[in-house]
Amino acid sequence: MIYLHRFGKKILTFAVAGLLLGHTALASAPNRIVLLNEENSAAFMHKIAAQTKESTAPAYITSNSTFVDSLTGGVLAAETEGGLFFYEELTQSEEAMAELSGSEAVILGGTSRVSEELQNALGASRVNGENRYATATQIAEQLGTDRNLVIINGEKYPDALSATAYAAEFNRNILLVREGELPQATREYLETFGQGKSLRFIGGESSISTAVKQEVLDILGYEIDPDMLTLAGENRYETSYKVAKEFRNPEAMVFAEGDDFSRTILASVFAADKRAPVVLVRDFSDLMQAVEAGELELTSEAYITIPTAKIDLEAVKKLIETHQAVEITDLEGNPILIESLQSQDLIDNLEGPELPVEPKEPAIEKPVQPDADQIDKGNQTITLKDGTVRRIKQVIIMSSTSYDASPESNGPWGPITALGTNLRPGVVAVDPTVIPLGTEVYVVSNDDWPTYGMGIAEDTGGAIKGNKIDLFYESRQTVLEYGRREVTVYVLEPVTP
Repeated sequence: MIYLHRFGKKILTFAVAGLLLGHTALASAPNRIVLLNEENSAAFMHKIAAQTKESTAPAYITSNSTFVDSLTGGVLAAETEGGLFFYEELTQSEEAMAELSGSEAVILGGTSRVSEELQNALGASRVNGENRYATATQIAEQLGTDRNLVIINGEKYPDALSATAYAAEFNRNILLVREGELPQATREYLETFGQGKSLRFIGGESSISTAVKQEVLDILGYEIDPDMLTLAGENRYETSYKVAKEFRNPEAMVFAEGDDFSRTILASVFAADKRAPVVLVRDFSDLMQAVEAGELELTSEAYITIPTAKIDLEAVKKLIETHQAVEITDLEGNPILIESLQSQDLIDNLEGPELPVEPKEPAIEKPVQPDADQIDKGNQTITLKDGTVRRIKQVIIMSSTSYDASPESNGPWGPITALGTNLRPGVVAVDPTVIPLGTEVYVVSNDDWPTYGMGIAEDTGGAIKGNKIDLFYESRQTVLEYGRREVTVYVLEPVTP
C-alpha cells in the first residue's frame, strides 16, 4: 500500500508493506511502484493485454469459469508475446475485442467453455484435449517438448497461481495431476518426453500427494526425495513466496490478490512478460509479518494489481515510519496522488517530517566500458576503435540476458558453445532463425550498462527464442547483476576478402 501527501507544492511519496522478495540481496527499497488497480475486470483484462500482446501476436481465449486452461495457456501467451483473454469478459470490453483485430485467435479448451459460435466468428483455431490434462499436454507440445517441467494440481488452483510466471521464466511446461492420481495424458507425456528433464512440483501434500510425486519420479528414473523438488508453503500465499525465491535477482515483482483467481491469472501473464515473480496477498499484514521476520526483502520495482479498496490500511500505517520515499505511478508513468485513492482523514494522519533517505547500495560490478566506437546510422557503418569499418546489415531491438560458464548458468554444457567452440568474451547466444550462427553483431545497451560491443553468434539456448539474446561474461558477479535489459543489436555484414 502506498500513500502520497501534498504539502503545498511538495509531494512526498511513501512506499510501505508488501514490496518484498526473498533471499537475494536486492535494492534496499523500491524505486518505482506501479498501480494497475482497475476495479472493472474487463478493463483490467484489456490493460494487461495491451501491455503483453504484440500487435500481430496470437490472442488466446479461454474461460474464467474454470481457470486451469488459463494457467497453462498463460505460459503460451507469454512465450509468444500474445495476450490472454477471458471469453466472458470480451463481450464487456470493446477495447479488448479491438486487441483481437488482425491477430490469430486461439481458443483454449472445449466448446463447453468457449462457444463454437465465437470460434467461427473469429476464425479461431482450438487447442482442446479430451480433458484438461490432455489440453495441458497439447499446450506443452506447442511450446516445445525440450522444455523442463513443473507439475501442479489440475483441480485445486490456489497453490498453482504463481506457476505461470515461474514456468515462463525458467523455460518449463506446466503439466497437471490430481491430488492422488496421475492422469493418463500426463503419464504419456512424461513417458515420451520427460527423460532428462529438470522437474519441480508446486504445492504441498493437499495439492499433490507424495505418492503421485513418487510415481512421476519413478517414470523419469529419478532417485531423489520428492520434497527436494517441491515448492510449497503452509498456504497459497507462502507457496508464492517460495516460488518467488527461485527467481534470481529480479528487477520487479507483481502483487496479486490471492482470492481473485481470474485477476491473478491475468497478473501472472503480465508478470511472465516482465520476467517477474507473482506474490499473492491476502492482506498486507501477512507481508508485514514476513518482512519483520526477515523472510522477505524489497525489490527495486513493484506492480500492484490489487484494487485499492482491498488494501489493508492499518498495516500500511504501521510501516510508514520505517520505509523510505519512492515514486508511484500508473502504468503509463503518470504520478499518482493518494488524494485520488483514499480519504483525507488518512492523509492527515500521515503528516510529519520527511523520512530519512537510507544510504545507497554499493555500485554494482560492471564490465569496463571499451573505448568508444563510432556508429554512423546514416551511412550504416560502425567504425571500431582500431579503425576497422564494418557495415550494418540489420538493426534489431532485443531483450538481453547474460550467462557464464558455471553449471548454475550454463548447465552441463560448461565452457562449450553450440558450435563446439570455447566460450569467451564476445560470444552471444541467439535464436538461429533470427540471427544465423556465425554472424557477427555489435551490441549496445539501451540503458546505462556499458556497451557490450563486438560479438559473434556461436551459441543457442532453450529460452533464447525470437528477439532475445544472451551475452557471455567471464565474471559470475557481472552475470548476477546484469538481469534483463533492452539492447540494440547491429547485425553486421560479413567481412569481404
